[in-house]
Amino acid sequence: MLQMIGLCNSSPNGTTKVAIYDARPLLNAQANMVKGGGYEACGPGKNYENCSIKFGDIDNIHEVRKAFDKLHTIGLNKTIKGKPAIRDWLMVND
Repeated sequence: MLQMIGLCNSSPNGTTKVAIYDARPLLNAQANMVKGGGYEACGPGKNYENCSIKFGDIDNIHEVRKAFDKLHTIGLNKTIKGKPAIRDWLMVND
């Protein structure tokens, strides 16, 4: 599927690419390859020639998700002036 997206998104001069974002650090992705897993091989001569990959360097994405879930739950359970607090928080940070 990514190959088809890359081909559809290619430009005549080859400068347009599909961006792939991986939240893990590059080192974690490389360690995953050693264990038999992998990540998208992007660039000339690779599986996905018209793609680029960027790593987010988030060491423990599962803990980030848990923290977000807790904040979301707190926001949904609190009210400010009779409205859900999460609604006002999202409007302030929009």
